[in-house]
Amino acid sequence: MEQRQPMLEVTQLTTALGSRGPEILSGVDLTLRSGEVLGVVGESGSGKSMLALSIMGLLPHPIAVRAGRVRLEGRDLLPLPAREMRALRGKEIAMIFQEPMTSLNPVMRVGQQLGEVLRWKLNLRGNAARAEGIALLRRVEMPDPQRQIDAYPHELSGGMRQRVMIAMALAGRPRLLVADEPTTALDVTIQAQILDLVRKIQRDDGMSVLLITHDLGVIAEMCDRVAVMYAGRVVEFGSVLDIFDRPAHPYTRGLLASRPSITAGNQWLSTIEGTVPALGQMGEGCSFAPRCQLARAACREVPPLREVGPAHQAACVAPFELAPSETTVNAMALGQGAPA
Repeated sequence: MEQRQPMLEVTQLTTALGSRGPEILSGVDLTLRSGEVLGVVGESGSGKSMLALSIMGLLPHPIAVRAGRVRLEGRDLLPLPAREMRALRGKEIAMIFQEPMTSLNPVMRVGQQLGEVLRWKLNLRGNAARAEGIALLRRVEMPDPQRQIDAYPHELSGGMRQRVMIAMALAGRPRLLVADEPTTALDVTIQAQILDLVRKIQRDDGMSVLLITHDLGVIAEMCDRVAVMYAGRVVEFGSVLDIFDRPAHPYTRGLLASRPSITAGNQWLSTIEGTVPALGQMGEGCSFAPRCQLARAACREVPPLREVGPAHQAACVAPFELAPSETTVNAMALGQGAPA
């Protein structure tokens, strides 16, 4: 397999509340290759959206990046002045937000909002901007784009609004697209259409995509590699095949076990006891230890990401080791009953 050059490199990224406040992201490392779809998955509160905002330079005050690097094709974005970063957004790197109704301006027509992007990024105005806007809406498979370009956001369905957001993100022809849970607010049928659309555009343009989601089905459908996040850290990183067939971290196995199955019958869904620790309430050592059945004395130290297979990393002192409850679940899945 040909080794593709990195499009995005995140190195030891630490984002915190103010200069002395608690850390929200802690030493995050990620690499996204050119033309690749990288999925970021984890529970709510694991730091996925904060990672996206840190990369985009859109953190709300007083949250700020405290340490680390974010390189886009070798160029470090963090030291850039605000003006240079604004010039990059939309043209080199663009973002789709998870709720289009709150991301679109409710008092501006679709064409006006697309026109703003086209004016700033491609220097298009008037009829040229309108024609390009219609072409963009047609590309994202908007029904009747000539009419919808004059619509207000509230006149569109959720799926149509998300198509507008994708069109706006594509308007500057970026090489990297950050998609922060782009289908969360949509029903299953429309979700599938939007995901197919993003994948088609990504393949046609050779664009890199950082896809943030809590939906493992979306990860399996869309991604080449996966980063599993928990409490502001990457706890496992590998190919989709590694994550789904050979999960090394107990948190990853817990997420996979919690998926509903049509073959489960009347069995209760598996759950991970407890919740993600709140900001400022992180204990010493491994942040997952309070919820982990495999926790031991060695977990009092924060485990680093380490190789557990070819291009497969996990931050765990006991990778691949099954807890008693996991052994029971696996045996029942194989029709062997509970172990004696």
